[in-house]
Amino acid sequence: MANEHQYRWSTSKSTARSSSTRTTTSLQTEGHRTHAVRHHYASLLIKHGESVKTVSERLGHTNAAMTLNIYTHLWPDSEERTRAAVDKAYADRSADAQPQVDEAA
Repeated sequence: MANEHQYRWSTSKSTARSSSTRTTTSLQTEGHRTHAVRHHYASLLIKHGESVKTVSERLGHTNAAMTLNIYTHLWPDSEERTRAAVDKAYADRSADAQPQVDEAA
């Protein structure tokens, strides 16, 4: 069996390193290839709101442009983000505009 440390990605954070090693080890035993595991790791970081810079650093890419070239399809697009922001603003405004019921009456 391959040494689990062989699949660590370049990172400056020991927590990310140990997390990626655990993920790699568990997925490697399920027959997944290292490339698929790296993509899975990146997609988890993106899904949970990590920045392009952070994902780039964790994967050991030379710059954020490289990360965007590969994973840009995983980040929500600006149309989706702006629509969600406007929807949230109107929902918050509607909640604030609800009449207050006097429970003592």
